[in-house]
Amino acid sequence: MRKTRKNMAALAGTVMILALSQAAVSYAGTWIMDDGGRYRYENEDKSLAVGWLETDGTWYYFDEDGWMKTGWIQDQGRWYYLSASTGAWTVPPVNESTAIYLMKNALADAGLFQDEENLDIKIESVTKSTIVLTVGKIDRPESFRGFAQYRVDRKTRKAESVFGGNDLKL
Repeated sequence: MRKTRKNMAALAGTVMILALSQAAVSYAGTWIMDDGGRYRYENEDKSLAVGWLETDGTWYYFDEDGWMKTGWIQDQGRWYYLSASTGAWTVPPVNESTAIYLMKNALADAGLFQDEENLDIKIESVTKSTIVLTVGKIDRPESFRGFAQYRVDRKTRKAESVFGGNDLKL
C-alpha cells in the first residue's frame, strides 16, 4: 500500500511537471476582445502585436494601436484581404469587389504603369466567367484615358491582355 502511494505521488508529480512545462512552451500570446468585438493580440512580454503576426499557421494584421484589421488593407504598396469574420489573411475569389485590388497587385508585381499618376482601373463588363478591366489615367474629372485592357478569368485568375499590356496572374 505504501509503495502504491509513493508511485502514485511520483506519477502525479511527473504529470504536473509535464503539464506545466507544456503550458509554458505552448504559451505565445493572448487574444483580447473589447466590448465592441474588436481584437488585439498581447504578446508574451505583454506588448501588443503591431503589423503582421503569424500564429498557428495563420497571418493577421494589427494597426499601430494594436487593433486587428479586417477587409482590404494596403501594406508597402500591396493589397491584402483579411477575412471580415476572423481577420485571417486569405486570397479572395475574383469578383467585382476584389478584381481591382488584385489587378493593382498584379500590375505592381509586373512593374507595369508604376510611374503613372492618377492610375485608375475600371470594370468594363462582368459575366459569370470573366471580368474585363481597363487600366488608365484620369486626365480630368470627366476624362478617363485607357491604355491597357485585360480579360480576367475568374477560375484560373489569369488576366489576358486585350490590348496594351502583358498577360498577368491575379
